[in-house]
Amino acid sequence: NGIIYDSHVYPWKTVDWDEAVTVIADKYPILIGELGHYGDDAKPVEGPQPESSRIWVPKVLDWIDKHNYHMTAWCFHPTAGPCIIKSFDNEPTDFYGVYIKEFLEKKMQ
Repeated sequence: NGIIYDSHVYPWKTVDWDEAVTVIADKYPILIGELGHYGDDAKPVEGPQPESSRIWVPKVLDWIDKHNYHMTAWCFHPTAGPCIIKSFDNEPTDFYGVYIKEFLEKKMQ
C-alpha cells in the first residue's frame, strides 16, 4: 500500500534491532535508511559507540543480510560522517567503508 518502514541504525542507539525493527517486517518492507560507525577513536556528538567498528559494523551488516533488508550506508562524503570514504578518490575508511565495500561486493557475486 505504498508504505515502507525506514530505520536509522547506529551504535549509539542502544536498542534491540529485532524488537525495534524486525517486529514490523511481516507487515511492511524494511529499509535501513542510514547506518554507520565513526571509528573507534571518535567521540560523536550523538553519543558513545559502545562497540568497536570491527565488531559493530559486521554485526549490523550480518543482521541486515539475514533479514534480507534493504539499506543505505551513510555517508559517501569524506567530511561528513560516519564516512565511508577517506577522500573523493573513493578509498574506503578502515573503520567503516571497508566493511560496506566488502558487503556490496559479496552481494554482486
